[in-house]
Amino acid sequence: MLDIEKLTKAEDCEKHGPYMATGIRVMSRVTWSRCPVCAKERVHNDVTDGQIASGMRAAGVPLRYAFNRFGDMDTSVAGSVIAMLAKEIDEIADNVGECKQDVGKFIIISGGTGVGKTHMGCAMIRSLFYIVSCRYEVETEWLSDMRATWNRDSDRTEAQVFARAAQPRLLVLDEFAMSQPQPWKQEMIARLVDYRYSNRKTTVMLTNEPPESIAPWVGDRAADRMRQCGRVKIIHGESFRKRLSEFE
Repeated sequence: MLDIEKLTKAEDCEKHGPYMATGIRVMSRVTWSRCPVCAKERVHNDVTDGQIASGMRAAGVPLRYAFNRFGDMDTSVAGSVIAMLAKEIDEIADNVGECKQDVGKFIIISGGTGVGKTHMGCAMIRSLFYIVSCRYEVETEWLSDMRATWNRDSDRTEAQVFARAAQPRLLVLDEFAMSQPQPWKQEMIARLVDYRYSNRKTTVMLTNEPPESIAPWVGDRAADRMRQCGRVKIIHGESFRKRLSEFE
């Protein structure tokens, strides 16, 4: 029988400072872990442009947003939102494969057209797609795909389309609560919220609607669950596209 022992010790990374290293001793040999932040950076730096495009496409991200980064944004408009999302990214990356109480939030980002909501959501996916499952969905398109499965000639089942949004560790749901509310839509969204709440999966909801109008759209039960572990950020400002455009 091998003599195996788990060890820990305080270490100091020249770049990122103190961290707790873990080690495994097998007989007389000890193998120590390295700085976890450096490890994440090495993985991220090793991802090529082709892999980014492929990974983002697999996550449902449109090509226009496949290479979005937070660093490309005007932080004077959305600095606090970017800071919050960066913290969420770190929490998800640090808790890969774990179900902790502080993960699995519902994050609502509200703001007018063109203030950078989609950019931020896709940048969040870009930061995480190589270590956790991620998915970008436009709510109206997902609901339309769900309804299409009710046709007997559909090549997809309702369960398959539901899982597309329900299963990923991170879901970015764009144009949330912006379509005409109908009972069947409310039921579908309530099911999605319930599943992701129960399984502690992080959901980022992007909407033009004010936060107070969302609860009536999703229903009391779903709204109550979102409220328990929710975060709301409102972005004020005019469309960056309008600022850059030559058209009046």
